[in-house]
Amino acid sequence: MKLNFVCIGAQKAGTTTLHDILNSHPEIYLPTNKEALFFDINERYEKGLGWFYQTFFETYNQEKSIGNINPNLQLQNRSLERLHALFGNELKVVFILRDPVKRAYSHYLMSKRRGYEKLSFIGALQAEKERLISPVIRNNYVTKELGHYEMNHFGYCFRSRYFDTIKYLFETFPRENIHLILFEELFKNKRAKIEELLEFLSLPYSDQMNLEVQSNAAAEPRNEKLRDLVFQPNLLRSFFANILTEKQKAYFKKRLININNKPLDINDKKLETDERLKIFEKYFSEDVAKIENLTGLDLKNWRK
Repeated sequence: MKLNFVCIGAQKAGTTTLHDILNSHPEIYLPTNKEALFFDINERYEKGLGWFYQTFFETYNQEKSIGNINPNLQLQNRSLERLHALFGNELKVVFILRDPVKRAYSHYLMSKRRGYEKLSFIGALQAEKERLISPVIRNNYVTKELGHYEMNHFGYCFRSRYFDTIKYLFETFPRENIHLILFEELFKNKRAKIEELLEFLSLPYSDQMNLEVQSNAAAEPRNEKLRDLVFQPNLLRSFFANILTEKQKAYFKKRLININNKPLDINDKKLETDERLKIFEKYFSEDVAKIENLTGLDLKNWRK
């Protein structure tokens, strides 16, 4: 068994939908728990690759292509370095890029929904730099590494600036093994973009795939106490964390979230155009220009 491809993000850029589509392909194996956290979590990485396979790939049945879709692989180049060290130049890397302001706002809504974020969106953007440089110890978090929580949950701009990640990928992996997808094009021309991706993975198209699936849509909690039971440190959560397998924890967490979530009001999903453009100019214009120069991608629609 050997990992053939990874999708490293971006978070809130359709990775769950992509996982659900590819997971229905008969020649692809993906962990049931989409974000099989390993390469970005020091404590788990130290357990070795055998633990990774045993924990997340226990139902593997000789599928041709094995993948891992985990947006947290974008958090630090260290994860990409580990991937390259273990799998070399043969590993294929997929990276979905979304309008950085829309991605950041969707990220903010998710952190707010989970009870992590109390500030307004503008307030959170203004507080981000200080949060990242002055992290605090978080109890019952997946890793004890200081700062990982802040990058993960409060890194709205941090995770929307893609240039450094793309540059590192280009410097580390063969260019032909890197596949960049624009989120907007993926959902506008889903069939064509999935066919392009499968060609990149050297796999045929399969009619068994459900292209109509749309996963992890924006939502808000029906009950904040149930939300906090799932996402905030508490004795019950600690108890079950010690007795359940990773697969069981992921299953029950997903079930509780689905039961508790309700669709977000359409007016809360979007930013006003003027506000969005101001945020783009202040936080992202320079990074996007560098991406265009490096990749040749046309990202003018992100400026509209």
